[in-house]
Amino acid sequence: FAYQNRFSDSTEDAYRGRYYGEEKTTLDILPKFLRYDDLSDWLFTFQVQGNDAYLYSLSKYRQNNSDLWLLTALSKADKNSAEVSALLEAAANFDRFSAAYPTIAFHRARILLELGKQTEVRKMLDEILISSLEMPISTRNQFVEMRMGLAESLDEFLKYSLKKPFTLSEGGYSISIDEEIAQRKSYYDPEYDKISRAEYDRQVENELQKIREIADDPMLDYETADIINQNFPVPLLLEIQKSKHFPEYLQKRLAKAIWTRAVLLEDFTTADKILPEFINDSDEFRELFENYKNAKTKSEKRYAALFAILKNDELSPYLSSGLGYPNSNYSGGSKWWCSLSDEEYDETLQKTIPRRSNKPDFLGEAQRNLAQTELKKLNEIGNAPNYLSDKVLEWAKRSPKDERIPESLYIVYSANGWDKYGCGGDFEKRTVVGNLLKRKYPSNKWTLMIIDSKNENQ
Repeated sequence: FAYQNRFSDSTEDAYRGRYYGEEKTTLDILPKFLRYDDLSDWLFTFQVQGNDAYLYSLSKYRQNNSDLWLLTALSKADKNSAEVSALLEAAANFDRFSAAYPTIAFHRARILLELGKQTEVRKMLDEILISSLEMPISTRNQFVEMRMGLAESLDEFLKYSLKKPFTLSEGGYSISIDEEIAQRKSYYDPEYDKISRAEYDRQVENELQKIREIADDPMLDYETADIINQNFPVPLLLEIQKSKHFPEYLQKRLAKAIWTRAVLLEDFTTADKILPEFINDSDEFRELFENYKNAKTKSEKRYAALFAILKNDELSPYLSSGLGYPNSNYSGGSKWWCSLSDEEYDETLQKTIPRRSNKPDFLGEAQRNLAQTELKKLNEIGNAPNYLSDKVLEWAKRSPKDERIPESLYIVYSANGWDKYGCGGDFEKRTVVGNLLKRKYPSNKWTLMIIDSKNENQ
């Protein structure tokens, strides 16, 4: 606490013992008298990075042959570290029943990968993952992720693409689905919510029931979904959608992403092919998809698909991770989709860096090129609110008497408003859409909804 006060402005009790200042953490900072206690010495050293911390950990391991210091030295080592071969040999012969084994095995695999020994690591990881070794869920997930990175085929990639969730998270805190439902129900406000308490509770139950159904299933994490979205072209996505490694909910989610991506790329042959995979499970929107399926011309298909997307804001050309849709409101995510950013935040470096996406080695050149061609077209399409507005305005100009136009204009008008967690709307386009509604459809119920909402805000 005294150290924190010396270097940090934070005095919140919740952060005692955790340092947020600018001072670089080195071994020299720890007073020598604290090193007389082995636990204090280890707790501090384990958090320090760099070669000095490695050499100190190595010396402690040499002194007492401690499992804990072997673990610590390995965690700080790389392929060029002094005496790393001796550490790797000790790790190879380490007791599998020790609580330290998973950490030691993980860092042994990491260093062997740096040394280019992929075959040895594949064998090692396969033995760990099929064993009865007890590990925390998050630990096993890290081994699975490492194994996925060594996949030599699509089937192998998919086999190791899913991870088991260890908790639901709400605001950074672990929460059960029952606790989340109870919390959501407590938000009921009769002055704001224009429905009865019983109806409100039913809506919460129905919305979160979909989460309950998949909460214990294996899931894609963000990084793996990103690999699929950026590197797998539509023909390969069709193959993935049928994978035995994907649970049913994920097969259907991917089918919707393929359909949306195919529609945006105007590949209606693929869109027609994938539609049966999810149409029967879309009770609320079945009629919309049936209208698309029954459309006779390319133009009819284009606008039937557009209207289906407008009415169903969980549709996206990108496969979502975790709980994913239809939980966008639950997770604070954006409607439809945002264009892929050129940058990402690196937690380790604590700064924004150019966007990365690991490219699986088993992909052929033709597959890579097709994926990049598709991705370029999707990037040109950009954010959903902006793109959908352009398409609706184009449609309104071409078919002003189509009865779906006023509602479509209202949807994109709303979509281009302020959105705290979304990818941003276009207020100029929102004005254009609103003016068109008032001019062309002055008495339509959707136009009146805009006018009424403005009056309420005023």
